[in-house]
Amino acid sequence: MSRLLGILFILCCFGIKAARAQSEELDLRVFEFEDGLTHRNVFKILQDHYGYIWVATSNGLNRFDGRRFVQYLNSDPINQLPDNYIPDMVIPSDSMIWLTNKNQLTILDPRNNQVRKRAIRTKNTRRFGSTLPDNLYVDSKDRIWTIDFVPETGQSFLLRTDADKKELKDVLVCQGTFPGRSIIEYNESFFISDLNNGLRQISEDGRTTKEYLFRSPFSGNRSSWVTKMTIGPKGALWALLNDGQVFSLAPGADEFQIHPITNFIYNTSSFSAIQLEPNGNIRVGGIGALWRYEYQTGRSV
Repeated sequence: MSRLLGILFILCCFGIKAARAQSEELDLRVFEFEDGLTHRNVFKILQDHYGYIWVATSNGLNRFDGRRFVQYLNSDPINQLPDNYIPDMVIPSDSMIWLTNKNQLTILDPRNNQVRKRAIRTKNTRRFGSTLPDNLYVDSKDRIWTIDFVPETGQSFLLRTDADKKELKDVLVCQGTFPGRSIIEYNESFFISDLNNGLRQISEDGRTTKEYLFRSPFSGNRSSWVTKMTIGPKGALWALLNDGQVFSLAPGADEFQIHPITNFIYNTSSFSAIQLEPNGNIRVGGIGALWRYEYQTGRSV
């Protein structure tokens, strides 16, 4: 299953198009509509605690067991969801499938297909007619975080549940008007893409503890923001920006350092996916693009 996840990462970056890196051979299979996939536009791929692969798309949710897809759609009387557009998904320790939909979060119990809803009606968000929750995250205390985006104003609000996951609470009013933000827990703090060309470090109650601004010859006055963060095999915090800039913060360091792959991919696509390998190689994916940086040679393909 782990190899399948790696393959599906590539397919997700390409919108379900096969690719082959020049320096390695990959055994790829392209999954299409005839295989049972509800849509080629894939937003998120996760593996649950039972080994199933879940694929969130712009037209429904899919469960893959290695042989076939089971579809979850608004029109399906058995596997029914309130909305087919699913831009994000997480699976906490209780194996419930949390999905983002317009104005709400949807919780699917895969054991019996029962669906519960969590309306986005906090003090900060209830005054808006329509919001789009996105960027779901599960922290070390099994709480669900999300960044709620308001299309009519461009505002974003950071929300989270308590451990019981019964309701969402306000944490932070985000700065700026850009969508597609990211949040991650790192060294007992939380990092959120709340700044142009930078990150904000906060406590769990939203109090700012530090701000990081990225130093890069590519940035200048251009507005860019972090779309994805991840923790590397050696414990560094990695940040990918929408324009292809890649930075890392080593354990104990005070500043982020730019990664050489930026020289090859900057401003060639809109990027939102990054995968790190133990040997130092990294993959970065965007719209119609997948790049691989080889640590030993310093080449990007």
